[in-house]
Amino acid sequence: MTAKANLTLTSERRSWPSSVKLRLREHPQPLAVAHIAKTFWSRFVGLLGRRRLPEGEGLLFVPGGSIHTLAMRFPIDVVFIDANLTVLRISRDVSPWRFVLAPRRTRFVLELNGGALRDIPIRARYRLAFECEHRS
Repeated sequence: MTAKANLTLTSERRSWPSSVKLRLREHPQPLAVAHIAKTFWSRFVGLLGRRRLPEGEGLLFVPGGSIHTLAMRFPIDVVFIDANLTVLRISRDVSPWRFVLAPRRTRFVLELNGGALRDIPIRARYRLAFECEHRS
C-alpha cells in the first residue's frame, strides 16, 4: 500500500526518498518522476555515461547549482528551482559540452531529456509540487 506525502524541504537530505513525482501546481499534467541526486557521488556522476533517460524520468540535484554537459551523449532540458519550488529559469536542449550558470537562489536543478518540456506548459515563476510515495 502506498500513501502520498508532500516532500518536506527542511528535512535532512539523507532521509529523502530515492525519487519524487513532480508536477506543475498550475497544471495537473505530471512533469517527471525524478531520481534524486543527493549524495556527492550521485551529483558528481549525474547523467554521465547514459545514452538517454527513460521517457518521463529526470534527475533532481539536491542541492542544485550551475550545471555542465561535459562528456554527455545527449542534449538535456534543465529547470532551475528555488527553495519555494518556483521555477527560476528553463534552459532547453542544452547540447553536450556546455556550461549553464544557475540563477541566484537556485536550490534544486531538474535535468530531463532534451525536448521533454516541449509540450509542457512550463515557464519561469511557475510553481512545482513534489510528491513522494511512502510504503506502509
